[in-house]
Amino acid sequence: LQHKGYRNYLYARILISGARQMVAVAIGWQVYDLARETRSIEESAFLLGMIGLTMFLPVLTLSLYGGQVADRFNRKTILVIATVVRIGVMIGLLVSTYMATALALQTICCLAAVLGIVNAFFPAAAGALYPNLIPLKDLHQAIAWNSLGFQLAAITGPAIGGFLFIGGLALVYGVAATFASL
Repeated sequence: LQHKGYRNYLYARILISGARQMVAVAIGWQVYDLARETRSIEESAFLLGMIGLTMFLPVLTLSLYGGQVADRFNRKTILVIATVVRIGVMIGLLVSTYMATALALQTICCLAAVLGIVNAFFPAAAGALYPNLIPLKDLHQAIAWNSLGFQLAAITGPAIGGFLFIGGLALVYGVAATFASL
């Protein structure tokens, strides 16, 4: 694509999508590891599933409202707010790596719900910016590149998160926060 503004936007979306995937992997590992300190394998697996549900339910219930909000309010403002909240959540998750087990699990649950809310509003506002960034004749190409970028992030994000996990959860959350802030 010849439009620098769109290229920068695409790169930012890929990094944010990758960070989202990295954080999802890290949250799963963290919850399971923390739960295994005091619970059985079955209870730990159940908590892992509940954290996944905690991140998914806001997306399921609020995505339609996210579209309405993106149509009625300034999309750039929505994206900025969502990004700031996402970075705050990642910093909170980083801090949770230094908390006691019970407090860390409660914190992660709350932050996972907030992350789910962000994930309900961010895509609608981000997707609605295409027509504002590039000419209509290039829209089909932009959508194709965006789809490719999302798939790339969906595949490489968990892999990068898993690789960084070798260095610890704080490293994963720190890199994800950095990706989301670029």
